[in-house]
Amino acid sequence: MIQKRKKIIGGCVAGILILAVLGGKLILPKSEKQIGNPTESVVVQKNDIKKSIQGTGVLTSGQTTDIKVPVGVKITEVKVKNGDSVKAGDVLAVLDGNSVTAELLGTQEAIEALEKNIKNTNQKKAAYYDMIKNKTNLEEKREILKKLSETNTITAPEDGIITSVNGTAGIVENKGTGDTQKKTDSTGSSSVNQVKSMAAIQNVTIKKMSEEMTVPETEPIEIAEFPKLAVGVPVTGGTPTKELEGTKEYRAEIEWNMNSETFEGNTVYKARITLTANPGYYFAAGIEPKLEGAEITDVDTGKDEKIQSIAFTAVFPQTSSGEEKKEETQPRKEESEEANTEEANRQEVQPEEVDPENSQPQDIPSAQTVSEGNSKEEVREQNTELATVFSIATGNQMTVEIQVDEMDILSVSEGQTANITLNALPNTSFSGSISHINKVGNTNNGVTKYGVQITVPKDEKMLAGMNVSALIVVGEKKNVLTIPASAVVEMSGKSYVYLSEDEKTGELSGRREVKTGLTDGTNIEVTEGLKEGDTV
Repeated sequence: MIQKRKKIIGGCVAGILILAVLGGKLILPKSEKQIGNPTESVVVQKNDIKKSIQGTGVLTSGQTTDIKVPVGVKITEVKVKNGDSVKAGDVLAVLDGNSVTAELLGTQEAIEALEKNIKNTNQKKAAYYDMIKNKTNLEEKREILKKLSETNTITAPEDGIITSVNGTAGIVENKGTGDTQKKTDSTGSSSVNQVKSMAAIQNVTIKKMSEEMTVPETEPIEIAEFPKLAVGVPVTGGTPTKELEGTKEYRAEIEWNMNSETFEGNTVYKARITLTANPGYYFAAGIEPKLEGAEITDVDTGKDEKIQSIAFTAVFPQTSSGEEKKEETQPRKEESEEANTEEANRQEVQPEEVDPENSQPQDIPSAQTVSEGNSKEEVREQNTELATVFSIATGNQMTVEIQVDEMDILSVSEGQTANITLNALPNTSFSGSISHINKVGNTNNGVTKYGVQITVPKDEKMLAGMNVSALIVVGEKKNVLTIPASAVVEMSGKSYVYLSEDEKTGELSGRREVKTGLTDGTNIEVTEGLKEGDTV
């Protein structure tokens, strides 16, 4: 009986040992039995290898020149339309010569009056600097009028394609947005009269500003509270706020993570906003950005003791399916007025309070003019003495924007080489470079992508609106050891290759650890563990 038990126990033990042996063989890494079906031997050799990022987009004109015309001038005939090709010197519009002359004389009178006021105003007063700014704007207007008076026509400054014609024949006005012309009767009207009537209240304006707005000679002024910015909350189908109004204290910029001209449904939108203090001002330490309807993240105030700029990202709630009104995306009028209360108060002075004999020109709000639509230059305001009448795609460059995944965006930098292929010309490649990277990501379904702009030299076959495929080379090595990426096995955070295979069983052997480098997805660089001529 005892012997029988021993036999049974012995048999069990033997069975367990057999299973253990078989089990040991069964739990061998699959990679050591067979990789691929069938396996293939390759020789380690030297090759060039590149890592690249691909994307698609639409070709656009790389540089747009805005043709600005002084307000008050009357256009009698527009000779071009959107899409027309023009050469330098081509006539775009015909002007009424009398309106040009009248505006030129009125502008000169306004400049002379300002020059007298500037001489008699204390440089420590804010009014002094406002008059300097206004004089600069009027001088720019005067120079343009002088040139226009030579031919009484608006001509193309260089070769290009008309991308925008604002308005029709009539008196040029500056409304900020939309048409810049106002249709008139045969008599027309001129802003010269407005300039002269403005002169009737300059004395009171200067006096009030001198008393209430003084600028210390040496000590800059602290901006203690974060300003209220007029940024509309994204609503499906609405359009984004593209420009933020600044004040004498700061200027503001905004950049959205958008792929289209309007807001899409069920999307979380972000805007990167930057406020920069103007000379003589700085932001108080500890000031916190605020924006109604948005969550604030990624605040950057720099390292200066007296903060010169504040940058932050505003994250808005996901847009709905489109039930909200589009009007909600636009800044409310009340918000825009509150953002610049001081300037609004200046308009409360009534003309009848002034002695006409000692009157001087009013402080006319204006500022630097932007001549190129894609300029990265920072500007505080538009020169309200001018209005954009035409926009022309000029220059010898084109651009395309592609979306790059967050896993790859840190590999991309401005100046990197990029190649594009037009769908209309699939067998021709054009070389360009990265000119801009949007630092605000666009998140959809948990995936964040960033807009990357590529600039390429313009070819005669390129047309705005063409679909483009782009390839950005983010890494390149020449004459390095490479093997197929599929030959590398990852285990426990290390990389291995196998040097031999049993032809009968298919089991791999001769496992060797290697270190790898750059990969293009097909081949991979081997930096340690193999030498040229080895077989894996």
